[in-house]
Amino acid sequence: LAPFLGARSAGEVDIMGDLASGERVSGRLDRLAVTQGGIWVLDYKTDRSVPESMVPSHHYARQMATYAALLEQAHPGRPVTTAIFWTQTKRLEILPKSLLTAALQESEAPAT
Repeated sequence: LAPFLGARSAGEVDIMGDLASGERVSGRLDRLAVTQGGIWVLDYKTDRSVPESMVPSHHYARQMATYAALLEQAHPGRPVTTAIFWTQTKRLEILPKSLLTAALQESEAPAT
């Protein structure tokens, strides 16, 4: 957890902006760190039922993908690492970029 909790991190950071799709979004980041190595976003989840791994259709994947997209706009060219810390199982899950991309694409797909 060190990159997410270091001296250059902050808790409860509000974020707002427009996605490439034009959707206006806002949220609150549990932890945000801006370092020379990139941008680090951590969200704590206290769910009793913890998925074995995140899938693009999960609403938390969409949430974290949105945060990453907004931060990529604000800090172009800097890598953004997003993660969920599942408090029930004490497990840190780093979310791969491919998962975040798929989550955004899935949420932007027209309903059939």
